[in-house]
Amino acid sequence: MLKWICSKLGENDRDVPLLRGKIHYLVVIYFSTLLKNAKDDNIPVETRYALLIFMMCITISMVGCSLLHGNQTYKYRSAYRRIDIAGIFLIVSGKMFPMYVHYMNKDRVMAVMASLQWLMTLSGVFGSLVFDYSSVTREVRSVVFFLTSSPNMYLFYRMYRCGQYLALFCLVLVYWLIASGAIIYCKEKLRLLKGVFEFH
Repeated sequence: MLKWICSKLGENDRDVPLLRGKIHYLVVIYFSTLLKNAKDDNIPVETRYALLIFMMCITISMVGCSLLHGNQTYKYRSAYRRIDIAGIFLIVSGKMFPMYVHYMNKDRVMAVMASLQWLMTLSGVFGSLVFDYSSVTREVRSVVFFLTSSPNMYLFYRMYRCGQYLALFCLVLVYWLIASGAIIYCKEKLRLLKGVFEFH
């Protein structure tokens, strides 16, 4: 039986890098810290709920990515691709949500920006599940993801005004890495370690 299953997988095996769909598992290491903070009574309740929403968004994205990239047989590939893209939209808002919640008490504009971003995100999730958003070019997808995250620019401004320069630097660095990844994704080029770590 096992031999038959392996032979079927081998027939449909795709030539993809070893780490494709797996590199994001590193985020799980960070989950222990997030769970600890979510249980900390010294952290405001609303921030703890925001951390849980953040973790749910990451988990949904990881599941979608794993389904898509771990699917060797191409079965249900179209559905997995849609779930993967919906997960990316959730990450766009989920990753910043705890910071939005932190500032909302003193800044009503932040609440408006968070609402706007979640409206765009949920529209993107719905659109990607209902329509075949993966048929759109990579460039257009990258621009749409960036536009969905555009309310974060106000968050950057707010962090600057509050003097939180180290956190702001880290976020700018993350955005630079995301932009670099989007360029590599659109250009379909980069082979740092062939067969293991390369464009997918």
